[in-house]
Amino acid sequence: MNRFNPKRKPAPDMIWSRRHRMWLDPDTRTPRQKARDEAIARRAERERPQFLARVKRVRSREGGRRARGVELTALVVLDELVAERRKAGLTQKTVARRMGVPQSVVARLESGSHSPTLTTLARYAEAVGCRLMVGEAV
Repeated sequence: MNRFNPKRKPAPDMIWSRRHRMWLDPDTRTPRQKARDEAIARRAERERPQFLARVKRVRSREGGRRARGVELTALVVLDELVAERRKAGLTQKTVARRMGVPQSVVARLESGSHSPTLTTLARYAEAVGCRLMVGEAV
């Protein structure tokens, strides 16, 4: 089997990679990994109705506010942190310096255009002078 000749396909399911200049298997997962991924997909599909009902409850509690790709609870926490930043009289630049990131990162974070991680929210809260406490969602 010659994986390096672009004109001769070694196996029917292989694809040519320009980056690696060789034929590659499209799926390199082991059978165990495939089974695990399929089980996760089945569970997610089973739990989809409960998840959608929960999102509907959160949206109704939040006044119908919609988020583009950002979890609603993270947006609410972020709004409170921005309010704390303004109350403390801090600028985005000051918060960015305390977090060790460029000011543009703080601006994107506050605009809600990027999904913040829990670590990022915790760093932002610490830079603002707040403490982020995490508990189980209701």
